Amino acid sequence: MAVAIKLAQEAADRQPSAESVEKSVTALAELFEEKLNTIRTQILERDAQKETAAKDVKSAVDAAFAAAKEAVGEQNKSNALAITKSETSTMKQIDQIGVNIEGLARSVNDKINDIKDRVAAHDVLIRTGTSSVLGRSEGISSMGAIILGLVSSVSALAAVAAVVIAIGSKVG
Repeated sequence: MAVAIKLAQEAADRQPSAESVEKSVTALAELFEEKLNTIRTQILERDAQKETAAKDVKSAVDAAFAAAKEAVGEQNKSNALAITKSETSTMKQIDQIGVNIEGLARSVNDKINDIKDRVAAHDVLIRTGTSSVLGRSEGISSMGAIILGLVSSVSALAAVAAVVIAIGSKVG
């Protein structure tokens, strides 16, 4: 029986005591709690980083929108100035075209008056009988030249008026 007791004692010695089991369980619980705290800290840090990154992105997007808005405002100002400059230039060109038309009209009127004076002079020559100095064919060719000059002047005036109207319709 002594052998049996010895074997039982060896088996009992191999079994952990309640105190050692409790110490092991406590140590495992502390280790588990420490690991959980580390994981919680990592999760909190990750969440904080995500919030910071989201704020940074929002800040960058807001800054980009503000810069774009400012650039558009400056472009609009530039466009307004260019339009005003273009309108002023167009008005000056239209005014100059008007002056040119007036000058051309005076020139055409002067030519028409000159032609009228020549026709009147020919009438006087014909009525006074001095047309015999000029041959009949010469008088007719002179009259044709006068009429041709008158028609050319009127055509030139009409062409200028058409150009002015075309420019006016493009500007308007």
